[in-house]
Amino acid sequence: YYAIEHVSPYTLMGSVYVLEGISVILASSAAASIRSSLNITNNDGFSYLISHGALDIEHVKFFEKTINQITGEESQDCIVASAKVFYKLYGDIFRDIYNRHVEKFI
Repeated sequence: YYAIEHVSPYTLMGSVYVLEGISVILASSAAASIRSSLNITNNDGFSYLISHGALDIEHVKFFEKTINQITGEESQDCIVASAKVFYKLYGDIFRDIYNRHVEKFI
């Protein structure tokens, strides 16, 4: 919310790009891997990842059509910069899970 209000509304597009793109690529396998590594036997807490993997393919197509209509260089730069931040934040989630899991065994 801060970035949308204080930087640019286009920062939302960077977030959407990361979430939709990651879902298509990793969602289902990420949920299975996390569940397996943490010995979780149910889908509690994983419904978003499980349900969105395949569904987000259409979302990505819609996003591509939408984003291609944004022509201003400043707006495009904002989208790319915010996507980079969101990729790091999304990666931090997995790094934190890994670090917490590994610390149990050290």
